[in-house]
Amino acid sequence: MDDISAAIIAIVVGACVSAVVVAADKRGLRQPPGPPMTFPARAFEEALRTPGTGWFRKKLRCDRKSFLRIYELVRASWRHEPDPNCKHKLIKRVALTMMYLAQGGTMDPAASALGISRSRGVVYINETLVVLSAMARKFVVMPSADETAVIEEGFFATAGFPGTVGAVDGTLVRIARPHDFEGWYCRKNFPAVNVQAIVDHCGLFRSISIRSGSNNDQSLWNGSAVRKCLSSFIPPGKHLVADAGYKIWGHMLTPFSEADAVEDRRKRVYNLAHSRTLMVVDPT
Repeated sequence: MDDISAAIIAIVVGACVSAVVVAADKRGLRQPPGPPMTFPARAFEEALRTPGTGWFRKKLRCDRKSFLRIYELVRASWRHEPDPNCKHKLIKRVALTMMYLAQGGTMDPAASALGISRSRGVVYINETLVVLSAMARKFVVMPSADETAVIEEGFFATAGFPGTVGAVDGTLVRIARPHDFEGWYCRKNFPAVNVQAIVDHCGLFRSISIRSGSNNDQSLWNGSAVRKCLSSFIPPGKHLVADAGYKIWGHMLTPFSEADAVEDRRKRVYNLAHSRTLMVVDPT
């Protein structure tokens, strides 16, 4: 998957994560309003005018070209674009939302960094998240029957592991500590959401499931919507690959334990091919 596609998918995933976090943590419990505050910040405008990409990579976790591509996609999906004479253009609102998603903090620092008041920042971020969530239904979809055949060939070309039509894994995404934090702390002792993705041989997201950080990979999988209807997407005899954090079942293959593999060469060969096939999900 090229950088542009990766960036597009990353921001859609971030939108899904944020939709959960915003609803659950203290950002949804506003304090009594204080005097409006804005901070002069021209770094974004300057970054847009220059060919360099350092600011975008540091603040938004993508290069300048990818950001502009994301902006064009969001703009095309925006039903009512802001008035041309408004103070903060749509491109800045998209940058604000991406900064909020990429930095993993609250809305306030992102708004301040771009010279936007907190009250306006909350509105802009939530408006953009609505658009991104709608875009997710277009970009993040399980493969069709024709796509499944291509995906299987792609996985087989990687390590010779037959019948694979997807790789699944979870990752912990750090969040600001929620006001009601019980259940949000993960096994690594920080507040997080557990994001589980199914990807194809190119690393393209096909499904996303999100739960609080206290959920391990198996419990997240058990409660995911995609598990309940997986047989409608995966043909008989085909499967997903997953790591040892999951249990083996009809449509999912996991590695043998190290103790078993030490005693059996065939199991070691299987584990090696399985691991190489599963690697596609790690960078995502």
